[in-house]
This record gives sequence, structure tokens and C-alpha cells, in this order.
Amino acid sequence: MPFTDLAQQTHDLLTRRAAALKDTKPNEVHTIRFRTSEIHLGAEQASVADSLQRWSKLGTRWIYVFDTTASEAERKALVASFSKARDVKTAKFRYARLNDESGKSSILYVGSSESLRTRIRNHLGYAVGPSSLNMAYWQNMPDIELRLQAARYPDSISKEALCDLEDALSVRLTPLFGKRGSA
Repeated sequence: MPFTDLAQQTHDLLTRRAAALKDTKPNEVHTIRFRTSEIHLGAEQASVADSLQRWSKLGTRWIYVFDTTASEAERKALVASFSKARDVKTAKFRYARLNDESGKSSILYVGSSESLRTRIRNHLGYAVGPSSLNMAYWQNMPDIELRLQAARYPDSISKEALCDLEDALSVRLTPLFGKRGSA
């Protein structure tokens, strides 16, 4: 029977994974700030594109966070913009999950990627990819400042370990959009 010692096997697996991550630290952290008013359909902002291109040459294991210092009312308006765009149901895109319509969290999204430039371009709406924010398609988006922080981890870290780190960060930060952990 596969369930007989499942709890113990899971405990042992998670203990090994936790031990392997204990001293893991990013090699470096990079930050870009930009405004939502600078996100235009079909016109990628040069400063963001240049930064992402430089960062992508550094390595392939990244965890990133989009956040903002906008007020709760502005974040709620941002959520409304996202919801309107998502409700159009464009076959071209799959939008990230909306976790909280209240706009209480200043964290918009937590993710990881082996191709940071492409993944961020997905979120900004300049490339088609997996579930993303697709911000260039948001309707009546308020003009707020966004910050993208990206931490580069050693290329030797496993995909599984990177996912574990992303999941823990997502659960801790409770982003407005995207998955929260593996669930």
C-alpha cells in the first residue's frame, strides 16, 4: 500500500531538502525601478530591456519579486486593471492567478526563472509565455512605481532547490498575483 509510510518518507525527503538549502545565498541582487506609465504595448522600455539583458548574461538561476510602494487604494486600482484585462479572455495570454482583490499586499508577484529576461518580458506583456501578469494589456492602469528585484543564485543550485526557495518566499510575502508556493 503506497500510503503506509508516506508521512515518514515525506518527512525524510523534506528534511534532506531543507538541509541542502540551509546555507544557500544569492550571488547578487539587482534592482530596477520603473513606472506603470512606461509600460506600452509593443514598445519595451529601453532601460528595463538593457538591464535585463545584462543580468541574463550573469547566470541562469533567478528568483524575482515585483513590488510597489503605492497606496492600498492604488494597488486596488491596479488589481481592477488586471481583472479587466484578464476578463477579456484573449487566447494569446494566460494571466497569473489573482490572490487578493483587496490590494493589501505591496508585493505583486514572486517567481523564479532560468531565463530572466524572457520571463520578465512575459510579465510586462512583450512576449507570450506561461501564466504571467501581461501588464501592457492592463486597462486603465494607475501610474505607480514598480520595483523589480532579482536575486541570482549559483548555476549549480538544482531546479528543485530554486523552486523550494521561491515557494518559501511566496508563502512569506503573500503576493497579490501568481501562485503561492507549490499549491
